[in-house]
Amino acid sequence: KRVNGTVGATYEYLDAAAEQDLSAQSYADAALWRQVTPGDISVTALSDAAIVATSAAASLAIGGSGGFSMQLSGGGADAHNVIGGSTLATVSHSGLSSAHDVTVAAAVTSLIDAQVMGVSGAVSFGGAVGAAASIGSALARNYLGYTADGDLLRRDVHAMVEHSSIVAAHDLAVFADAASTIDATVFAGSVALAAGAGANALSGAGADAVNRIATSVLAAVDDTRGAGVVIGGSIAVTADDT
Repeated sequence: KRVNGTVGATYEYLDAAAEQDLSAQSYADAALWRQVTPGDISVTALSDAAIVATSAAASLAIGGSGGFSMQLSGGGADAHNVIGGSTLATVSHSGLSSAHDVTVAAAVTSLIDAQVMGVSGAVSFGGAVGAAASIGSALARNYLGYTADGDLLRRDVHAMVEHSSIVAAHDLAVFADAASTIDATVFAGSVALAAGAGANALSGAGADAVNRIATSVLAAVDDTRGAGVVIGGSIAVTADDT
């Protein structure tokens, strides 16, 4: 395909993000390309994911009899929250030239905020025998970088320059940043009361929370080609995982 456009000019791509062969573009196509004043080159991938979940269950049983009375009650709440997916900013098999800075950045913010509560109560009154049993439970499973079954999931936050050359008059910054937070509050409560000539009460409560985070954070310049990396200012390659 013939390449149309102004020699030495800088163009901005206007269409949706996609992989393009820059050597086979019609830069005169105003629907796809716009000529701009040379400046920074920025390749960025950003992700912001949040789950805020509240799960609650309550149960109450009350009964009485002049003879025998038995009351059973159970309340349980469960929350299962999963965040996955990769965020990649990559310059591959390319040549970049900027009159200012070049930035390649991948940044992710992930939050799971889970509130889980299970409460149960049983009250029994019997003239002869009163019996009450109550069970309350609360369970939370919060996974970042794992499947719903708890298997390890590939969750990458990568900023990469590979098999490429970069020439910039000022600075080069390649950075990957991942901020992952799990905040879980889990509560289970149970009460059983029994009254009678013979009284029996049984109460139990259990709470469990499993929080898991697995993230690969990588920033790298690898296997340059052509002119390599020629920078007039500073070079910063950083990866942060918090």
